[in-house]
Amino acid sequence: MKLDGLLASIRSEFGIVENEIVVYRSHECLCQHSSLGFFPHHFIYSASKLTTMTAMMQACEMGLIGLDDPVSRYLEEYDDVLVLEAGHLRPPKNPMTIRHLASMQAGLSYDVRSKSLLDCIKAGHTDTRSIIRALAREPLHFDPGMGYEYSLAHDVIACIIEVASGIPFDQFCQSRIFDRLSMNSTGFKTYDDMAQQYQMVDGMIERLEGNEFIFGPDYISGGAGVVTTSLDYIKLADALSCKDPQILKASSIDAMRTNQLSPETRRIYQSKHTEARKDYSYALGVRTHVARTNSLSSIGEFGWDGAAGAYVLCDPELELSIYYSEDLRFCPSNGSVIHPMIRDAVYRSL
Repeated sequence: MKLDGLLASIRSEFGIVENEIVVYRSHECLCQHSSLGFFPHHFIYSASKLTTMTAMMQACEMGLIGLDDPVSRYLEEYDDVLVLEAGHLRPPKNPMTIRHLASMQAGLSYDVRSKSLLDCIKAGHTDTRSIIRALAREPLHFDPGMGYEYSLAHDVIACIIEVASGIPFDQFCQSRIFDRLSMNSTGFKTYDDMAQQYQMVDGMIERLEGNEFIFGPDYISGGAGVVTTSLDYIKLADALSCKDPQILKASSIDAMRTNQLSPETRRIYQSKHTEARKDYSYALGVRTHVARTNSLSSIGEFGWDGAAGAYVLCDPELELSIYYSEDLRFCPSNGSVIHPMIRDAVYRSL
């Protein structure tokens, strides 16, 4: 499978500085290409959520947590959260659960500049537990289970796993995911060979440094903190596509990719994620393919992407996995054009 021509055309048409792709099927590499000629480390931002959802399902299998457990069972401050409605604060009608967090139906937001978070950071409290405690002081945008909003919910899940297991979240992922898959170039830290990041501002490409979703050196972001290489992260996608039992039971992988949204909340999801169109809904932290109106992938294909263009696809029906990377923040064509283009090109090549 040769996709270097496609990657070159994407760079030319959309102003991408560099890009990479790796494709696996049934544990075998069908394609790997980097426009740089090597595979550096990247911040993958929200593509980290695939790791966090894998860890969450592992914690469920271990009996440490349950999807329908109230969040306050592990983080007591979430028993006191309030909903902001018509300018007034009130108690939520429903308790917030781990399932609500995983499916972005908790009522939280992705406001990393909220007063509670900034006050916590200013006070020098940037460890995971302190930040997640501060987040509970921000009002919910709706009652848990009654809406959809992309948010810091997966950071909360990482904190829950840390509390329930008694192990720092990065160490939990290291021992139960990265080590098992020989993902020796993956972690929640920066490396010496970090790829240069870029951002698109008013149609111009500028250099970008850092990751604003990592609030301090002691903060482990379950939603956006993984640093990896394309050659490494494909191993997780491949394990999930092939339902590797050393990572998760087949039933857990199927649960992860099962739609969690009602028709009403699915419409909200599709309005916020243009790439969803009519073909996707949202499951436990991943998009899930529910129709073939505009796409060639199998029903039940799942994955997610990241703010700098990372894209992960897992297809258990074909045991196919795709990982694409480009390091361009705020590129408006990523979800709506580039990622679907890559997905369909791979399926046409099979």
